[in-house]
Amino acid sequence: MFEPLGDEISQPGNTYRLLYQDKANEEIYIIERNDKEENMIVLDSKNLHIKSKFPVENAHLLDFIIKIN
Repeated sequence: MFEPLGDEISQPGNTYRLLYQDKANEEIYIIERNDKEENMIVLDSKNLHIKSKFPVENAHLLDFIIKIN
């Protein structure tokens, strides 16, 4: 089932690309881009709240993220 991103996540003028969903950790990884910056947003897949947001470079080259605990 598809649910649109809420105002907490989506901002006017930004584009968003779903990178992947980690079902084991219940996380969704989304790339956010605008003219000035690029960010990785990590969402909780159950409630779509932001778990983490951090800047990235060359987001168009990203295929996956490695998370080290």
